[in-house]
Amino acid sequence: MDEDGQARVADRYVVSAPLTGRVARIELDPGDEVKAGDVVARIVPLDPPLLDERTRSQSESRVAQAQAARAQTAAQVARAKASLSFAKGEADRTKALFGKGAVTQQKLEQAQMSERTAKAEYDSAKFAQRVAAYELEMARAALGHLDKKHGPGDQLEVPAPVSGRVLKVLQENEGVVQPGAPLLSFVTPTPPRSWSTCSRAMR
Repeated sequence: MDEDGQARVADRYVVSAPLTGRVARIELDPGDEVKAGDVVARIVPLDPPLLDERTRSQSESRVAQAQAARAQTAAQVARAKASLSFAKGEADRTKALFGKGAVTQQKLEQAQMSERTAKAEYDSAKFAQRVAAYELEMARAALGHLDKKHGPGDQLEVPAPVSGRVLKVLQENEGVVQPGAPLLSFVTPTPPRSWSTCSRAMR
């Protein structure tokens, strides 16, 4: 059997409001393509007098949490990279042994499957690292807006952390949002895999 399969979703991400403010109507629809850095939402911060010390404390806490998350994802990327390097080495050695008739085709396919799995885990770890860096950037931007004097039309632009397609708009109408309120979600698709590849992997 040798047929093309459907694309699978690799990662799903929900873009949230980084601070309290009035969000403008989101002009995106499900299925729309977005690129990393594209502005997906715009928020007009509330005036500083309306913000209390609790708001500042929460913003500082989000920055600290985002810093910790970025450090954690860096460690995950390092582990995933080491696992991928090991799996690739095993696959290369098994392929060489297979060429000499020393191992079966099943052993070769198992080694190649382990390499593909390690590659997928490495890609996922890198995605998490990019998202963690984005979360830290937005947390710092939100904290910086607390001391800023906002003029007419001043707004905080919320960018997409990675490229993908809009899955669902969760904040369809203009209105006041709180920090962490979900605005929209999107996904990053993976290339299609063939059914022949899947069937060999399951032998």
